[in-house]
Amino acid sequence: MTLGAAMTRATLLVLAAGPVCLAGCSKLAEIAGAPSGPPNRPGTVIVMNNVVDTMFVGDSVAAWAQVNGADGRPANNDTTITWVTSNPQVLALDPSHPVVPTPPAFSWIFARGSGQATITAHTQNVTASKVVTVLAPADIAADDHRFAFALADQPSAASYSPASSSRFSSSGGAITVTRDSIGYYHVRFAGLGTKPEQRENVQVTAYGSPQGVSCKLLNWQTDGSDMVVPVHCHKPGVDGVAVDSRYTVLFTGGRAFDPSSPFAFAERLPGTSNIVLDTSETAFNSVTGHILMGGGASGWNFAFPGVGQTNAPAAVLATGVGSGPEHCKIANYDIGGGGLVASCNQPDGTAIAGRPAVMWFTRGRVGHRFGYASTNNIAAVTPPVDPTLTFNSSGGAVTSRRLSAGQWTVTFAGLGRPSGATDIAIVSALKELDHICGLVSWANSGTNDLTVTLQCSDAAGTPLDARFEVLVVE
Repeated sequence: MTLGAAMTRATLLVLAAGPVCLAGCSKLAEIAGAPSGPPNRPGTVIVMNNVVDTMFVGDSVAAWAQVNGADGRPANNDTTITWVTSNPQVLALDPSHPVVPTPPAFSWIFARGSGQATITAHTQNVTASKVVTVLAPADIAADDHRFAFALADQPSAASYSPASSSRFSSSGGAITVTRDSIGYYHVRFAGLGTKPEQRENVQVTAYGSPQGVSCKLLNWQTDGSDMVVPVHCHKPGVDGVAVDSRYTVLFTGGRAFDPSSPFAFAERLPGTSNIVLDTSETAFNSVTGHILMGGGASGWNFAFPGVGQTNAPAAVLATGVGSGPEHCKIANYDIGGGGLVASCNQPDGTAIAGRPAVMWFTRGRVGHRFGYASTNNIAAVTPPVDPTLTFNSSGGAVTSRRLSAGQWTVTFAGLGRPSGATDIAIVSALKELDHICGLVSWANSGTNDLTVTLQCSDAAGTPLDARFEVLVVE
């Protein structure tokens, strides 16, 4: 199944409205776009949204329904809609979230067991129903441990396999990088194609390039049994011209990492403004399944209920998706509330709605090294790390050092790469400034440490002291 299928499967009707709240997200009618001031007309049909054909056990969606008149407009603001499931052992109305009975009427629907059930929304003499098939993980290969990465370090080569020291694929299949044209590439991960109900996220970072070069994703998709990740790199400045560049790419399925720790990701799908993304192929929340998104030109808000409940340190990352030259970053976050805001800018720095893909990371693969960090005082020579965005699986200290304007090192004590092991580094720009961050290098240092060198600039490529998030995973 390709990325585009997610929209046709998940969306029957989408209404645009105001942004999602960053923390809590309890005003569900605001989130999905409640209309204001519609005329009162006799209802002729109930329109149901986010009631999908297929779910798997443990999934949930925030479905809504609304009575529409013959003209397709909302017919009655005060109509109460009742939700009913034919088999609550298969498909239940989630008791942990209250039903909102007035239009648009919401109900969290929870897939409890395998089988089929009919979900119905009705009011007076108007009814709408949808048959939903719930599949168990054994039926759909949803135990998704797919995980891969690569350093693409031959920007002018027509086609090559990355060095064994800087690539990995959980399928054991080949990884091939192909240059399609100047600044356009695709990375093929053999054997990592998406199976039904599997979900994935991709992050990419420019590597070793002149400051300000930005690399982003096009629509990644399944090709046969393989996963193909197109990458587009462009230079800074107002033109955003494509340029050959090295880059790192990280691909992960929904269950690639420690299952006991919160992990979440989402992508703003094309053509959407406000939608619940629980059933999208590019959205996942390991804690509750619930994911909400909303916003507009100033930024996209992603809410992952439950992932921040322990207030544990998290890595928050963003990358741009699509054919345009814009770059995206994490503009704000709420670690305790499970919320992220991602914003995108054109090469001249102008804000644009964009299409970010975001990741919330807390733990790596069981038994493997990982670390992440962000700094606080970015102008200091040795700025302290931000404890809410920093962790080292070795238990060692994490220290940072400013080398010059826009360039830092981050050292993870005890996280040095053992002989024969491989790892990858990803950097994301962070907070409110319009800036671009990329990798310079990452390598062992000292006795048993790992040091990442990174650089940030403004949209014109001028070195800029700015916040960042750096992630290293084995």
